[in-house]
Amino acid sequence: MAMQTDVKSVQATATGALLTYRARIRSLVITCSATAGDIVVNDSATAASGEELLRITTVASTTVIVPVLFPGEGIMARNGVYITLPASVKVTVMYA
Repeated sequence: MAMQTDVKSVQATATGALLTYRARIRSLVITCSATAGDIVVNDSATAASGEELLRITTVASTTVIVPVLFPGEGIMARNGVYITLPASVKVTVMYA
């Protein structure tokens, strides 16, 4: 039987550090509105440096909500989570 853990969430509305400690990203909910661009998640607590864990290209649209589920145990961010967002994009990160 798989190990169960509590899942928490944090929302990003701008580029910056989301988590400053080790975390396993389980899923994302992306809300796009007007600007296309790349969402980039780095394994870092302070800057857009360290290993790039994820890159997702968004679309320019009038409010699209996209859930993204990761298989298995998700994506491990050993040093924290730093996210770079295009303008007009919000991301809710579910993590354990």
